[in-house]
Amino acid sequence: MTFQFYSTNPKGTRQKNYRAPCGVCRSCPHFGVCTTDSQKGRKIVRDELEPIRERLKATYESPPGQDIYRQRRIYSELPFAQIKHNDGVRRFLLRGLAGVNAEFALIAAAYNITRLMTLLGVAGILAKIQGV
Repeated sequence: MTFQFYSTNPKGTRQKNYRAPCGVCRSCPHFGVCTTDSQKGRKIVRDELEPIRERLKATYESPPGQDIYRQRRIYSELPFAQIKHNDGVRRFLLRGLAGVNAEFALIAAAYNITRLMTLLGVAGILAKIQGV
């Protein structure tokens, strides 16, 4: 199949359009299964970012990728789970990117303070603040 042109889907993402050369589909034994268009032939539309997604998927499914994902689950997903479960933060109350960023900054600060209290204790935090 040969590249024909770029198009844009309703979400605004560019797509590559491919078509089989004229006449090839009519002579194919699978004609009628994958296409019934005898004039123009089979058409395939692929998102422009699809090769990147396929490469990321291959990286994820490889053994080193699985090792990285295991580490990610341990270190970075735990705080989000604790914020969601322990603090009951299920949805953002504010709308818009600026509001959500401000709200998440407050949630992260509260999580970090709680974590410090768990690790150092209140006396340890006061000692660090006072420079002792």
